[in-house]
Order: sequence, then C-alpha cells, then structure tokens
Amino acid sequence: MGKIQLQNFEIVLDANKRTYELGDNVVGKCVIALEGELHLSMIRMQLIGLAEVKWTENKGGIPSSFVGHHGSVNYWIEAEIQKPLFSFNHKTKTELQVEAPLVCEDLMLPLSVSSEKKIGFLWHKSGVITVDVNIDRRGYYPGELIPVNCNIANKSAIRVNPRATLRQTQTFTAKGKHKKIKETKYVRVEGLPVEPGLTNVETLQVPIPANIHLSTECPIISVAYDLHLTVEIPSALNLHIDLPIIVTKESVMNNSKVYATGFEIVLEGNKTIYQVGDYVHGKLHIALNGHLPLSLVRIGLTCVATIKPVDNSMYQKEGRVCMDKNPYKHIFLDHTYELPAQKQDKTHRSGCEITVEAPVRDNLYLSVSGSTEKDLGILCLGSGKVYLSANCRDLSGKVRKGYLAGESIEIHCSVDNSSTVSVTPRASLYQIQIFMSGDKHKTIETLLCEPILGSIISAGHKEEEVLRLTIPDNSVLSMKSSIITVKYFIHVTLDIPYTIDLHLNLPIVITNKYALS
Repeated sequence: MGKIQLQNFEIVLDANKRTYELGDNVVGKCVIALEGELHLSMIRMQLIGLAEVKWTENKGGIPSSFVGHHGSVNYWIEAEIQKPLFSFNHKTKTELQVEAPLVCEDLMLPLSVSSEKKIGFLWHKSGVITVDVNIDRRGYYPGELIPVNCNIANKSAIRVNPRATLRQTQTFTAKGKHKKIKETKYVRVEGLPVEPGLTNVETLQVPIPANIHLSTECPIISVAYDLHLTVEIPSALNLHIDLPIIVTKESVMNNSKVYATGFEIVLEGNKTIYQVGDYVHGKLHIALNGHLPLSLVRIGLTCVATIKPVDNSMYQKEGRVCMDKNPYKHIFLDHTYELPAQKQDKTHRSGCEITVEAPVRDNLYLSVSGSTEKDLGILCLGSGKVYLSANCRDLSGKVRKGYLAGESIEIHCSVDNSSTVSVTPRASLYQIQIFMSGDKHKTIETLLCEPILGSIISAGHKEEEVLRLTIPDNSVLSMKSSIITVKYFIHVTLDIPYTIDLHLNLPIVITNKYALS
C-alpha cells in the first residue's frame, strides 16, 4: 500500500460566520480530502474555549473573545483524525469570535453621584464647588452616545472647567496573587467653563467607539468601563467623579428587563387610620420604562405582630433573647386581577403602612370605682382610721370606663380622715404593656403623666376632692392579642405621713370616638 496523502483537512463554517453569541448554534462542515484510502479510528470534533494569561493557565469562565496587552481569550473549533497506533493523527482548527455580553439586572437603572470640594487660597476667597452628575442608565452598547448630565454650582472665586472621559480598565490576575492593570482613555469631551458664582447645567455627549470591546468578567481577565468626570480647578486639586458603566450588545439592551420606575400605593384622601369594618380605598400606581409581561397583580392587606423580649439578669453573662415572629393576621383581599399568563421576569413589590384601630367596644359605660381603708395603730405617730373611695367620670359628670386619647378625666375622691394626722390624695395615669413569647413574658409599666395632687385633708375631717388629669394625645388604644396587651389604670394614692400609704387602681379603657358612639 502506498503512502496516503491528506490533501485537505479543514473546518468550513456556514456563511463563513466568525462571530457568535451565547446560545447560537455553530453550524459548518469538516472537509477531508485524501489521496487513497485511510483507515481511521475516529473523527472527533469539539468546540474549545480557552482563556489564558502569559504567565499561567486557567480553565475558568466563558467570557467574550479578547486580546489584551497581558493576556487573551481565544476560541476555536478543532477537528482531529485519529489513526491506528504508530501513525500520526491529523488535526485542523478554525478560530472564531465569541461575544458573551454581560447581562445584569441593573442595566436600565439610572446612576447619579454628587460631590463637593472646598477651596481657598491666599489670593482667592474660600468657596465651595458642588457637582451633581447622573446618567439615565448603566448599560450602553458600542457606537452609542452617553448623555452625561452635569450640574455644577461654582460658589468659589475662580473659573472651573468640566470634562468627561470614557475609560477602559483591563485587569489580569494570576492565581489570585498578582494583578496587572492597564488603563486606557478612549474619549474626552470638554464642557463649558463655569464662571465664579454661577451654576451651569450641561449635558456632555460622550461617544462610545463602535469597535470597542464589550465589558468582560472572568476569573483571570476583566474589562471594565467608567465615565470619569473631572472638574479642573486652577491652582488646586481637581474634583473627580467616577460613574461605572457596562458596555454590552445592543440586542441585550433591547431585551433587557423592564423595571418599575414608579411603584406605589396611594390611599384615597391620604387616609392612614382605619376602623375595623372600614373599606380601604386607593390606587396602585405602576410606572414602567417599557413593556412588562405580567402574570398577575396581587394586592394584600397584611397585619403582623412581633415581639422580641430580652431577659438579662445580673446572674447571666449574656442576655437570652426569646423571639416569636408569627403572623397575628395575614389576609389577602379579593383584589386579584388576572393578566395574560407569560413568564414573569421579575416580581416588583411595594406597599404603604396604615394604622388600623380595633378599639375595645365592650363595657365602656360601666362605673369604675373602688374603696380602701387603713387603721393607724402607732400612737406616737398617729392613730385612728382613714377611708378612701374613688370613681372616674368625664367632664360632664357621667360615669364611664372608656375614654379618648387627649380627653380629661375627673377622679372623684371621698376621704374620711378619722385619724390624728393630715392626709393628701393624688392621682396618676399608668400604661402597662405585656409581651408574650411562648412561655415567657415581659411587662413594662410606664407613668404617662405627672401625679395630680389634691388638697390637704386635716385630721378629723371628711372631704370630697376632684382630681383632673389628661390622657396624652399620643396614647395608643387599649388592646389585647395573643402576644401583645396594652392596658391602662388610674392609680389613686392617699399620702399618709409616717406609714404606708393607701392605694387604689381604677382600670380604664382608651378607645376611639367610633366605639364610644
């Protein structure tokens, strides 16, 4: 058998296409031309992507094709004819360009940065230069113009000059230990000078070169871009602002996710306080920067009660935290609007807080009263009996248990002082908060207003005393749930010198006008 000649061995891609995007099919032919017959073991074809730097190897990442000063990312299709043992295999390959543009959620989000600089010289007055700069989105494509909106307030005594520069930064990493960074300035756009004491609003149009490389990110090679705004200040350090951007494909920008630029719930009449049984009316306002396919819009009313009591005694090195975060109520109203079912790219969530008043309604007009007495048995300091009774009324004289925040309460005290010492009545308003977490509980008692003192009642006298106190306007309603309780009481005290005072607790309910009516 004569020597076999391999006349042609190559890969031919359809339409001679050399640039591909992620998800594309690479279609072509492997051409083998022989002179004679050739016994083969197999023909193997594979797509190879290789990223490498000049001082090491790496097998990670599938970035875009790239050739830089310190490294490169290359792709090629390789074909190999494997021959029997003791024969050389035949190989061929063809290179191709792969574009793997960065796709991230914030391509369409605006970006703004503010900065200021104080300056002062011996021959100039001191002043402040304030710069606000923004771009309408973070993602752009080659050949596009970037409008850079600049607001420069020059409150100094010198003229300043703004300019914007598009910068590329190439970062090469070898085993995570060494980096070589190459920075390239592509485009520089000069703005109008800003005279002393003036404010200038200007949009600098920064072009992106059509042949610029896409932003790339892989473990050993990255290509990043930023808009570098400089405000030149003569005889001083310049003011600098950096706005990072992403250079990607136009098709990626066109198919980028749509974001809700405005998403809020507006309640009718800006009402924020509701009673049990009320209807909550309002509108859901959605503003988009494009067409957004939705699955559904769901509006829900949610109530969650949470507590976090902390038990920390002097015998413990650390406090123990007990947390019971279970929904007290979780209700989704029947406000569900079905829209054409399509794949939902992103779920947007918004909300507004409202105050729901669920007042105590029972026994608000019951009489609240109490009485107590004490015998004074120490002859040298006083003797005899002291009797105290008290009840709560509103300013019209009606006896009731329920009151409004901000309302005044009259405490009618009847004191029969049959002792040998003078006594003085006083009244205070207290709030008690009780928090339950499993088998643990914590109680907080708070004095809401300073004690109201009555007149001194001399020994052997019987007097009727009216003490008036006002409930603070910001007092929360009385409530009771499985984990949180808020209640109130009026603490009536009869001050008795040289002995333990007399005390009465009169429970009251703080409710609202709807419950009282």
